[in-house]
Amino acid sequence: MLTAYVGCYTTPDRHGHGQGISVYRVDPDSHSWSLIQEVKGEQNPTFLAVEPRGQVLYAVHGGAISQVSAFAIDPSSGELTLLNRQPSQSENPVYPTVHPSSRWLAIANYTGGSIVAYPLLEDGRIGEATDVHQHTGPLGPNAERQDRSHPHQITWDPSGSHLFVPDLGADRTYLYQLSADGKFVANDPPFVSSPPGSGPRHIAFHPG
Repeated sequence: MLTAYVGCYTTPDRHGHGQGISVYRVDPDSHSWSLIQEVKGEQNPTFLAVEPRGQVLYAVHGGAISQVSAFAIDPSSGELTLLNRQPSQSENPVYPTVHPSSRWLAIANYTGGSIVAYPLLEDGRIGEATDVHQHTGPLGPNAERQDRSHPHQITWDPSGSHLFVPDLGADRTYLYQLSADGKFVANDPPFVSSPPGSGPRHIAFHPG
């Protein structure tokens, strides 16, 4: 059996109708899904990430909620238990990403235009933010959608050496390293440009 975790919007201001984080048991042979837990009361748990060891799930809480939380995963059932929360440091966090070592968590704040780094404690809880980096600089030509920096994703490359941040507002994908004390360090070159108005949102790495 496999376990699947589903996030959602819950608040009316985001047209949310979900209950929280839903946990399903998935049969890989019959492809049937069985609901085994609903973590209710979690507002706008919109994007989720399971750390590489499979022991902890991290959620960002979007819209005006602006939090990030950690949940222990029961090794036998897959059910979730809240460990702790931290503020996202700005509005509307998206796409949590965990370093391959399971020692660092990074998020992007889509509306706030910033990225944030957090240390992860031995039990999976989220420590206080070690860096908040605000994106500034020129914006794209679409005044309606590119009114400010809008980093829509942050992710490590498979080796864990660099972070990549597509920014819809700037028509750029920024590149960073994370120092030993959890500070964002701009790559050289610091970004790759996309065609004006294209608004990059997501990236994925080819397996090779």
